[in-house]
Amino acid sequence: MKVFNVGTSQQIEIIPRYNGVINYDLEIFNEDDRKTVLLDKNDLTVNMSNFPVLRFSFNYTCKENQTFSLKLLDVNNSRILWRGKAFSTSQDTQKYKINV
Repeated sequence: MKVFNVGTSQQIEIIPRYNGVINYDLEIFNEDDRKTVLLDKNDLTVNMSNFPVLRFSFNYTCKENQTFSLKLLDVNNSRILWRGKAFSTSQDTQKYKINV
């Protein structure tokens, strides 16, 4: 599970199912208000310096104690590259590490 900070600037690190994809969309489904937001490549900043881990930075405003379902999509092949959950909090977030 990923942790979002209350506010606008978010960052997640993931390991996708497929490599070599350059066009990403991130689908954020708010499980509380049942609304979906689709962020495209213009909304996402991708850092691939720690391959195969991808770090995405984006602006998304959330409130305290909301839960989200996340999907990273390959725009060209309509594949789901990664799927996960997120939770928003105003508390200090812990440093989670991805085992590679």
